[in-house]
Amino acid sequence: MNILILGSGGREHALAWRLSQDESSKKIFLLPGNAGVTGSKITSLNIAFSKENLKDVLEIYQIDLVIPGAEKFLYEGVADWCLEWKIPCFGPSLNGASLERSKLFAKKIMTMAGVPTAKYADISREFKFHFQKLSKVLQNFEHPVIKISGPALGKGVFVCKDSAEALEILSEIKKNPLPGIEEGILVEEGLAGREVSLFFFVVGEVAACLRDNRNNLLERVKLVMLESKW
Repeated sequence: MNILILGSGGREHALAWRLSQDESSKKIFLLPGNAGVTGSKITSLNIAFSKENLKDVLEIYQIDLVIPGAEKFLYEGVADWCLEWKIPCFGPSLNGASLERSKLFAKKIMTMAGVPTAKYADISREFKFHFQKLSKVLQNFEHPVIKISGPALGKGVFVCKDSAEALEILSEIKKNPLPGIEEGILVEEGLAGREVSLFFFVVGEVAACLRDNRNNLLERVKLVMLESKW
């Protein structure tokens, strides 16, 4: 089969390298790719990403499977486009991807579905229009964690030791807005303990669980836990 991988970084390089070893892979294309990704089966396409260009690439190169490497393509709605064009895509729909894209959306869904989650408050309105009211809201959280709701390029979560530090961080974000802030901001209660992520392949109502995964805690988080005596 001919496979199209969307992206140009190390993640996409790893996917292309591994898939190129599979006998079922005829040709692998990367959009936009980069010159450092090479191989007998691999071709990087120096084409700007857009819905129109993607549709042309799928037709010209007779693509059988699309694999979005980075989340941003799912946030654009790539899986929905592929469904419209009847091309298999390894990734969730735009609605499904919203669970990852929007922390506020994920919190609301978890609350509606009865999934245990840390106490939180949507402070988007206060942050934007009534900043002076934030101090009172933050006092309801013993260990506040500030989270920018939208995609923030890995810079949208701030673990605070108390409400005073949380207010300082909010003031700094107000002065120097970060990516994703336009989609809202929230505060939630910090939780102490071990973090574990579970990954599933899901098709309709059928799910297959992969191995669990853990991220090492940042030194900053360890320091906050020690100072706060969690």
